[in-house]
Amino acid sequence: MGAGHRGLVTAALLCVAACAAPASTPTPTPTPTADSARRAEDVRASIRADIEAEIAAGRLTGVAVALVHRGRIVWEEGFGWADREAGRRATSHTPFSLASTTKPITTTAMMTLVRAGTLDLDRPANAYLGPDRIVDDRGPAREVTLRRLASHSSGLPTFFAMYPEGGAARQPPVAALIRDYGHLVAPVGERYEYSNLAFGATRWP
Repeated sequence: MGAGHRGLVTAALLCVAACAAPASTPTPTPTPTADSARRAEDVRASIRADIEAEIAAGRLTGVAVALVHRGRIVWEEGFGWADREAGRRATSHTPFSLASTTKPITTTAMMTLVRAGTLDLDRPANAYLGPDRIVDDRGPAREVTLRRLASHSSGLPTFFAMYPEGGAARQPPVAALIRDYGHLVAPVGERYEYSNLAFGATRWP
């Protein structure tokens, strides 16, 4: 992974941190020392340089970053364009589609529940679903676990559809997607296949 891609991954994780930060009363932030403040600025400068390099290379159009530490936003900045054709720059408050950035948010929530003892990654996923089940040729697929869903190794198809707000097509409920498309197309664990459907199943109910 090149430096630019590392920066993009880091920026995405910063966005995840911002979205996943608890809404509770922030923990008081210790007064930073000169050394810790310098290290923090070095990290920000490195991320900033990577993002700007990706924009300059034409691989990115715009990015909004927010870094949360101890419940407080300690850095936010916009890069590039919100609308390049209209000449409108991105700011730290420019909304962008989270898209698959929701996947690490989902898995973070899953592991929080695992740590709390309320979720078992290796239990059949169907045990957590409603009446609509993930199936194979023999019926309900017992080998499909939450771990398999979250690691894209469940055997479910990719499934990709866009449902923009205000568009003609309305997003169907997860139960309907499982009922219509939740049939394995490969044996569990045989291969990696990126699956939006699998992650959709982790949202049920």
